[in-house]
Amino acid sequence: MGAASLSAALAFGLAGGAPPATGTGRALSDAPAGSGIASPDAGGQGSGGEGAARRGAGAGGLAGLARSQAPANAYITRDGLDWAWAAPVPAALADLDLPASGGWRLPTAAELAAAPTASDFVFPGANVPLGGADPASGAAFLMPGPGLDAAAACAAPWFGAEHRHCDWVDGEGVFALPWAGKAGETQFSEQLLVRDARPRNLAVAGRERERAPAPVSDPRG
Repeated sequence: MGAASLSAALAFGLAGGAPPATGTGRALSDAPAGSGIASPDAGGQGSGGEGAARRGAGAGGLAGLARSQAPANAYITRDGLDWAWAAPVPAALADLDLPASGGWRLPTAAELAAAPTASDFVFPGANVPLGGADPASGAAFLMPGPGLDAAAACAAPWFGAEHRHCDWVDGEGVFALPWAGKAGETQFSEQLLVRDARPRNLAVAGRERERAPAPVSDPRG
């Protein structure tokens, strides 16, 4: 077992979860040995804080994707926030590029406490088809596992040049790892980004309406 695979197994074992299968997925997303993770600060930013994510066009990107806006089917909306699964490692290791006009940022501690789980990123029409890759960006989920049973949203290619994939088994709620920025994060914790919710296209808006509870009529007329 290589050093990277051993560190992955130890991370999951210490957290009380079952380690995922090793292979090319883990090798692609392993952080450099000895890189370390910055502890969450008092403001709850974690993983190196806001400074860990470079803003503007200077950080580069994949074919300009990091300078464009992620499409509506590459992220989800919940409780007034847009949530993007943005990197397979914490922000301090991901060299994120947050376009200044996009409004994306690292979530606060309070926001992370109410964050969606990995399964919330699964929905019909999401940008990454089951077992495949987004034809527009190359986004993919490596290391599939429980709960990944349909198309899901991964926005990694729009936030930097380092990664174009998300690691499903490292998403919160799949095994034992928390999202990056939360207590117990490791170098394998996945990074979420948030922004105030934006108007969605009609197809996605329709999906959100389907999930919303039906209005209750007043029996008094």
